[in-house]
Amino acid sequence: MATTPICPATARLNQICLELAKWGVDVKYHHHEVGGSGQLEIEVELGEMTRLADATMAAKYVIRNTAAANGMTATLMPKPIYGEAGNGMHVHMLLRKNGQPVFYDPNGYGQLSRTAMHFIGGLLTSDADLNQQRTIAAVEQAFEQSPYLAK
Repeated sequence: MATTPICPATARLNQICLELAKWGVDVKYHHHEVGGSGQLEIEVELGEMTRLADATMAAKYVIRNTAAANGMTATLMPKPIYGEAGNGMHVHMLLRKNGQPVFYDPNGYGQLSRTAMHFIGGLLTSDADLNQQRTIAAVEQAFEQSPYLAK
């Protein structure tokens, strides 16, 4: 959906994008996202991985602080409200070799190359390990804080 001049979020999105430009972060576009009020998306331009790692951290900082300066809270959680569409932070990845995308194979499953399949497998394996660590930490924290779980 396109933003409109009367939408309160438009001013905040524009403010965030102008601030990101000051930080050297190029914004491709911004718009409302599918979901409830306040579901928004800002996409930055593709670039070199190390520069975009820094740009991602800068974007999180700018988004949260711009929201706070305007009496709002920005969350980058994937599903902050049960039963509602989420809009968590994500990144787009495009890997090239000799100027050509390495994930594309016109004959591959879903037009994905073997490299793409291994890349996805590596992400899923790493994510499972990270999620297991997060789950253990969350359970430990809940156990320490909850009088019901501690008994």
